Amino acid sequence: MIDLYSSGEKVNSIFHFYGKKENSITNAFVWVLANCPIFTQKLITGIFNSSVCAADDYTVSIQSYEQGKGITDVEITDNENFFVIVEAKRGLSLPGVDQLDLYSRREKFYNSSATHRAIVSMSEHTREFANLHLPPTVNGFDVYHISWKMLYEISKDSITHSTHKQKWVLNEFSVFLGGLSTMQDQNSNWVYVVSLGRKPKGWEISYYDIVEKYSVYFHPIKKRWPSKPPNYIAFRYYGKLQSIHHIESYKVFTNPSLEIAELPNEDWGPFYLYKLGKAIKPLNEVKTGDGIHRARRVEVMLDTLLTSNTITEALDISNERKKKQKETDPFM
Repeated sequence: MIDLYSSGEKVNSIFHFYGKKENSITNAFVWVLANCPIFTQKLITGIFNSSVCAADDYTVSIQSYEQGKGITDVEITDNENFFVIVEAKRGLSLPGVDQLDLYSRREKFYNSSATHRAIVSMSEHTREFANLHLPPTVNGFDVYHISWKMLYEISKDSITHSTHKQKWVLNEFSVFLGGLSTMQDQNSNWVYVVSLGRKPKGWEISYYDIVEKYSVYFHPIKKRWPSKPPNYIAFRYYGKLQSIHHIESYKVFTNPSLEIAELPNEDWGPFYLYKLGKAIKPLNEVKTGDGIHRARRVEVMLDTLLTSNTITEALDISNERKKKQKETDPFM
């Protein structure tokens, strides 16, 4: 098997050469729209919850300018049944209301005779999170959000009924999206180990009970925390490893009381909420060990966590393995 690298980073998809900036992602997206009509049809159907897009009778425009109304990322229309303006954002970002309002007043869009019209936001954020921060309508037009994960699922779902050439494009696009979004790496055997503290002041529930009673865990979406949900998570308290869990699913929330009634009714900003799988208990006692103090969080390989006497030992073995892998694969 031949491996291809660009600037030290492995290339897994032809779309990798577009880059990962907002305009690059948009270019990849419109190429798929223009070459994979089943994909476009499913996308438009999902937006309007109605089959309003004919298989291959539509126009895709990129970077359309109108004086005083800005430049749209993508416009998709058949000039009769639907007209969609898409604003694509890199990472955990959302367009501002002023920007959406500006787009809604573009002459071509505002005066279109298309039966269904909408402005679509596209980014890593889940729809649940976006709906908390985006207006449902702007200037009378629906606002709809699509996450990279949703786009990935539409892409995979479109493959079955597409031509051989289209299947290749969709497969390449799916791989490309997988490198952009917060989808878990299901093949990863790395475990994110966190420390659980006692009940904070003013809370009606402890961190221990949140994990053990509700089988969930949450953390803020910010620096020094995972931007991409891990595959496994482990909890330590009372000086030792307590359990390891596969993260079955995840969502974004801002008000904790809407997820767990005993938590404060406050706006915390964006947090990941993980649904935990059945606890994997170590057969032998695995103490924390030296060098891992208080709330320090570490990543270790799953097998080392189950076979070491301490988390520190598992961390050392995991780091040594990673070092050797980098020595044999300089592009890792």
